[in-house]
This record gives sequence, C-alpha cells and structure tokens, in this order.
Amino acid sequence: MHLFFLTAVAFVITSVSVDASVAKDPRGHAPNRTEVDTVNASSSTRLLRKNSTVDLVGEERAPSIVENIKALVKSSAVTPAKLQQWLDERLPAGLVFKNMNLDEPNIFSLLHEPNFAKWVQYADDLSAKSSHKESSVISTLTSLHGDKVVYDTIQAAKLYPQLSELALKLEKDQIRFWIATRKDPSVVFEALNLNWAGISIFPKPEFSAWLKYVDDVNARHPKEAPLSIIPTLKQRFSRGDEAGTDVLLKLIANGKATTEAKTVANKVESALFDFWLNSRETPDKVMDAFKYGTTTQAFLGSPRWKEWERYLSAYNARYPEKKATAIETLTRKYGDAQLLDTLIGASSKGETKTLAAKLQAQQFDRWMNLKESPLDVYNRLRSSYGDTAFFNEPQLNVWVSYMNVFVDKNPSKVDKMFLELGDTFGDMRLFRVLGEAKKFPNLESTATKLQMEKASTLFASGKSPEGIFKVLALDNVGDDILSNTLFHKWLAYLQKFNKEHPNNQESWFDMLRISYQPFGVERIIETGRKNPLTRLMAEKVENAYHNYWLDIKMEPKTAFRSLHLDESGEKLLADPKFNTWVQYLKTFNDRYPNEKTTVIDGLRDNSHDIALLRMFSAAKNDPSTEKLATDLQSALILKWQDAKKTPEELKRVFVGVPAADEMLDRYIKLLAVASSTP
Repeated sequence: MHLFFLTAVAFVITSVSVDASVAKDPRGHAPNRTEVDTVNASSSTRLLRKNSTVDLVGEERAPSIVENIKALVKSSAVTPAKLQQWLDERLPAGLVFKNMNLDEPNIFSLLHEPNFAKWVQYADDLSAKSSHKESSVISTLTSLHGDKVVYDTIQAAKLYPQLSELALKLEKDQIRFWIATRKDPSVVFEALNLNWAGISIFPKPEFSAWLKYVDDVNARHPKEAPLSIIPTLKQRFSRGDEAGTDVLLKLIANGKATTEAKTVANKVESALFDFWLNSRETPDKVMDAFKYGTTTQAFLGSPRWKEWERYLSAYNARYPEKKATAIETLTRKYGDAQLLDTLIGASSKGETKTLAAKLQAQQFDRWMNLKESPLDVYNRLRSSYGDTAFFNEPQLNVWVSYMNVFVDKNPSKVDKMFLELGDTFGDMRLFRVLGEAKKFPNLESTATKLQMEKASTLFASGKSPEGIFKVLALDNVGDDILSNTLFHKWLAYLQKFNKEHPNNQESWFDMLRISYQPFGVERIIETGRKNPLTRLMAEKVENAYHNYWLDIKMEPKTAFRSLHLDESGEKLLADPKFNTWVQYLKTFNDRYPNEKTTVIDGLRDNSHDIALLRMFSAAKNDPSTEKLATDLQSALILKWQDAKKTPEELKRVFVGVPAADEMLDRYIKLLAVASSTP
C-alpha cells in the first residue's frame, strides 16, 4: 500500500512538472499530444539519470521509482523555510550540500552558484549550534576535492571581486579546519605549494604561514603530542647523496646569513633542536648530522661545531641523568688515538688552535678521572701507532704533556713513574722520552737526573760514539742542540774515544749532518749564532759544513744556492752570507785551481745581467757595499768585452733599465780606450 502511494505521488509530481513546462512554452500556444509525450519522456530520462544518495524522509533504498522521487525532491528549489527546517533538525551540512545539487566535479564553478553562498551560511549556522566549531564547509569540500585543490581554488577566487569576500572567509575557515583536525604538516606543506619552492623557501610568505600553522596546532592541542615541521622538511629536502638533515642545516646556515630569512632560519633551527630533544637523539647521533660530508678536523673549525655544542648543552639540561661531554662523545666515536691525531692537526691551525687546546685538556682530565697512568695511556695508544711512530713528534710531546699533568696531580709518584718507564722502554726510547720531559716543569729535575745517570753508564761502556749519539736521542733534539748539555758531554766522549782509537776516528759533524740533513744543519747554525754562549760553536759547525762541501767538490755556483743567496734580491751584497760565499769561493779556487772561478761568474750563473745591474745600482747607495758594487760593475763590463758585445746589442738588452745607462757609458769608454791602444 505504501509503495502504491509513493507511485501516485511520483505521477502527480511528473504531471505538474510537464504542465509547468508546457505553460512556459515561449511559442505561446498549447502543446499537442505529441509534445506532451516528448516532454514526459525527456523528464523521465532525466529522473533516471539523477544520482541521489540522500533520503531526506528517512526511507531505505527502494526500487528505481523511489530514487526518482528523491531526485525530484532534491531538484526542487530550496526555500529559506526548508533550510530552517533542516537547521532545526540539525541535518549535517554534507547532506544538505548534496540535497542542494552542489556536489558537482568543478569546484571553481561551484563558487559561482547562488545556492553555494546559502549553503555556506547554513553550514555556519549549524556550526554555531554545535559543540564542535570546525568548519563543515571546508570539511565537505575537502572530502570531495582534497586539501590542495580546495586551497588553490580559494586562492584563485580571491582574484575575482565578486568572490573575494567569500574566498577570504573560506581561506580562514580552511586554516581553522586544519588546526582543529591537526592536519599533518606534510599535507598542508603540499597544499601551500611549497613542494617546489627549492632552496629559496625560507623567505616565502607561504612558508611563514606554514610555520605559524604548526605553532597554532600545538597551541590549540596542548595535551596532544606536538607536531613538528622537521620530518616534512627532511623528507622534502632529501636529494642525491646528501641526507635531508644536512641539506636542512645548509639552508639554516644560509638563511641566518641573510636579513630577509634570518628570523625564519632561527625558528627552523630551534624546531630542529626541539625535534632532536623530543626524539631523545643523543649528542653522538646529532654529531653525525652536523659532521656529514666533512672531516673531523674541518668540523672542529666550522660553525656547526658551535651549534653542536649548543645542542649538547640543551641535551644535558633536558636529560641530566644522561649527561654527556664533548670529549666523551668524540672518544666514543673515534677512539683515543684518532682523536689525538685530530687534535694535533687542529692545534696547528689558527682557527682551531684554542679549541684543540681546550679539548686536549679535557682528554687529559678524562684519563685522570679514569685513574690512568702515563704507562696505561701508552699501552692503549701503542696499538694504533706502533712502537716506532709513537716516539716521534708530535705524538710523543702530547703524551709527555700528560705525564706532566699526571705528576702535577700526583707529585709523589714521579719516581715510580720513571722507574716503570725505564723497565718498559729500551735506552733509546727512554732517552727520547727524557729529552722531551726536560721541557716540562714538573718533570725537568727528575728527567735530567735520570738522563745523566743513564748517559754516564753509556759513556763508561766504551761503545762507538755514533751508536751512543742515537741512543741518547741527540738526533731528535732540534735546532738548539748546540746548547744541549748532553750533546757537549757526548762531544767530550767522542774526543776521548778518538784519542783512544787513532785508527777508528769518528766525526761529530757527520753525525749532525746525517741526523739533521742540510736544512737542519743550516737551522742549527742560525740558532747557534743568536746565542752568545753557542756562537763560536755555530761558527765551528759552519766551517765544518763548508769543508764538507769542499770535500764533495761542490761548485761555488751551487754553494750560492745552498746558502739561499738566490733569494736575497737587490740586497744580496749586504747579506752576511754573501761574504761567507765569497770566502768559500776563494777556498774552492785554492783547493781546485783547475776549476777556478770568479765572483762575477758565480753571480751570473745564478742571475741575469739585468738583475745584476739593478742590484749593483742599489748597493752603490749603501756606503758599506758601494766599493764592492763598483768593483763588480767593472768585472761585468770586462765580461762584456771578453764576449765582444757591441753597445747597440747591449742597449737592446737593457732597454727600459735605468741602471744600465751608467754601465753602458763606462763600457763605451772602455771600448774607445781599447781601440786607441796599439
């Protein structure tokens, strides 16, 4: 019976619809039967095609005739009374949206529909009556089209004057909807078209809006786990071989360097730190992020090191029960030996020297806190360095520095410490340690005493001075060896040995030359000259060095370069080494008369004539070298004469050289005199 009633209703409505169509016929005449049938058929087709999913009267889905009835109800005009009725019944905005035939695929066209504004007002009125204030307008649109499409449509609508007011309202509603529903930051990021912003993202207003959105969500939902911008940014900026965090850190650093992005960059950096802290990321792991793609030494000298230290402080404040230190973190990651090498390298550079010293002191403190003796530290480090490398500079110096710290804290253990070292090391390594230990105040006295005791035993053995020289580690003393007490005791032993072994003479200079090589010997001489107590010994070493040159028949032109006189420039004649070279040249000529050479020959072997003219001209302005310069000018003129150089040829060579004029005048006069002489 009920189905029959609905069928009758459908028939009546159809008839009314047909009559209305006929009445509105613009041709102004009554339709014939054929026209009525045609209209009825067309109306039936439209009813069948209508897709309805909402049953306003609460009926369950029935045969197609019921669907047609519901479609007719939806297609009828929605009056204010009907909207009020639905509002009183609190009919969901999504259902009303469909009842008003607004669920069409083109969302931008939808905004032009008159019914759309009515529906928006209905949804707002419904929200006002609800305990949940989220915008059902945005909720409905988002469910149909997605966040990004809705956002893009709203932004486009703002450009149309007739839609701008509505668009601005919807824009605010969308933000409120996102905040209320705690929309994932990555979804909002994409909706705001930030996926393609690239490395210039920080200054963009959309990015600032996104940051504010995340802040607003967290403020609105304080009891929920806070949302973070970092996972989204790491994902978006992960490319190629670089980790997302590393790219993000670069963006932060670049942003902080510019006025327009500095505030945003600081905010992102703060969010990154908060994300790490909330995730309980250890300083070890965060160090990996900061150090990505660089060496440890370079990391220590970079701004990222300071940022990591700042994170370390924040981590310790948040998790005091897991407090960490910089030196502990570095040691866990690299071990004592590798860290020691890194700090040694960093200490040699100005920008990291202070930090390296600070970390080195912390490394010593760590060893002290572990109650490790110098021997304990040696036993651990030797596995990385090996027995030979450990006793070379600068590793040895750092280890002996720790010995000094250890004795400073444990003065009563100094004798025991050296005794343990003596039992562990052979004489050669022990003397190397003692030689280094004498440089430190807490070790000097004991080290010197032990050194002399051990040396006396060696001198009493009657062994070769050459072997004892190496055992005493005199090959590693350095530039100031001439002031070394142990070296002078060894010299005395060598003299005694040579007297006792006339057929097995040994040379003290050969030991210096072999151990320190040419440049080392030169530094020894220079250092010795500066000390009044060693000046005579330095001259003795220099003479021995030059005698060695003579023995190997080093030519004066080569000795000139060995004395680095080729680096003196126009001040050559005033260089004290020039006189040394001249004396060597004379001695060489005496020993090898067949290889005899002159000062001017030696100069020309190491410089061209143009440079010599300038040098002589400058030297003549100095009273101490004026005569020497004049003599050398004359010697050079004679060389031109011997080579039969013409004035014209020399003028072409010396064109633009002011110092040449005087020399050419003298040469022309010399040629004139020579030509007039029979």
